[in-house]
Amino acid sequence: MKVMSKRCLQIITALLCVLLLAGCGAKAGDPAKAADDGQQWGPPAQDGFDEPVYRTTIFGIGISPLETPPRREDKVWDGTAWVDPVDPEVTQRTIVTPDVSVSVRWAEGQQGQDGISDAVRDYMTLVYSLRANPDMDVQEHPCCTDEMLEKARFSAFMYSCILSFRLQADITLESLTPSASDCASVRASIDAREAAGAITDAGYRQEDSWSMAQELTLTRADDRWVVTEDGGADISAFIPGGVRDEVQPSRELRQAVEAYFRLRADEMAGQMGDSACTTGTLLTEAKLFASEVDWSRVYGAQGRACKFGSPQELLSSEVRLPVTEVMRIDGLQFVKRQPLMCTSFAVVDHLLTLTRTTDGRYMVVGDTYEYGGHNCSILDSIN
Repeated sequence: MKVMSKRCLQIITALLCVLLLAGCGAKAGDPAKAADDGQQWGPPAQDGFDEPVYRTTIFGIGISPLETPPRREDKVWDGTAWVDPVDPEVTQRTIVTPDVSVSVRWAEGQQGQDGISDAVRDYMTLVYSLRANPDMDVQEHPCCTDEMLEKARFSAFMYSCILSFRLQADITLESLTPSASDCASVRASIDAREAAGAITDAGYRQEDSWSMAQELTLTRADDRWVVTEDGGADISAFIPGGVRDEVQPSRELRQAVEAYFRLRADEMAGQMGDSACTTGTLLTEAKLFASEVDWSRVYGAQGRACKFGSPQELLSSEVRLPVTEVMRIDGLQFVKRQPLMCTSFAVVDHLLTLTRTTDGRYMVVGDTYEYGGHNCSILDSIN
C-alpha cells in the first residue's frame, strides 16, 4: 500500500509539472506552441483584433484559456463563426392568456370538507395561471396567505424560461388530519397534461404529461380555508440556501430594494429606469454591470428580490441589508446557428446600504457584491 501510494504521488507530481510547463509555454496566438490538438478556445481573431486563444490539453485534461477573446461590437459569435447580428423574428415575450383547468376530488372512501377542496382548486389554478403568465399582477388572493402568493409568484418567475400555454390537472386529495380541526393537511396527487413552448413563439408547443404528489397545509379563518404551506417541488430551491427571508423587511425597505433591482434590470435591457432610488455612482455601476454580460444582445430583463437578511442599523437613518437579486435576462443566442430568444438568470448576493430621506422613503447609497469577474464595492452619499 505504501509503495502504491508513493508511486501514485510520483505520477501526479510529474503530471502537474507537465501541465504547468504546457500552460507557460503555450501563448495566445501561437499555434506552433499550442497543444497537439490545435483546437481553438472561443471565436477566432478578426482583423485588427487580438489573436485567438488556444486550448491546451494534456492526456485529455483541459487547461482554462489565458484570456477571453474580445467581443466584436459589429459581429456576434454563432458557435462556429463571426456573423452579422441578425435579430430573431420575435424579440419580445409572448403574452399568454392562462388556459388552466383544475378539477379536485377526494380519494375513494374519504369525504372531506368542500371548503378544503375548493381552496385547493383555487390555489392550484392560481399557481398554474402564474406559470402561464409569470408577470401577471396579483397582489392578493383569498385562497392563500400573502406569503404563499409571493412564493407562487417567485416560483413562476423562475419557471419563466418556458411558457405554459395550456394545462389541465386532475387532483385527488387524501386527508392527513382530523376533519374537525381548524388546521388541515392533505396530500394532493396530481395528474396533469401540459402544452409548453418557447417564450417568443406561441405556435411552437410540446405536449407533455406528468404526475406528482405534494402536501398542502390549510387553515380555517373567517369560515373559509386558506393555503398556508405548500410542500411541493419548488424551482426556487435551486437558489443556494433557498429563497426564504430571514426576516420580513418593512414595506419601505422592500420597496426601495425592489426599485433598485428594477433599475438594474432596466439598464440591462438598455432602457432608462427610474434613477430616483439610488445615487449617480450606483447608476453608473448598473450600466457597467450590464455592459459586461456575455450576451450578443439583450431585449428584456426583470429583477426580483429574495432572501432578505437581518437589517443592521448603522445610524439613526441608515441601514445595511443583505439581500439576493434574481435577474431574468431575455437575449439573443444561437441555436443550431439560428438566432433565437433565450432566457438566463443571474443570481447575485448584495450587501446594500440604504439611507432614509427627508420624505420618509429609503434610497440605496451603497452596494457590495461579486458576480463572475465583476466586483462592486461602493458607498456613496446623498449629501
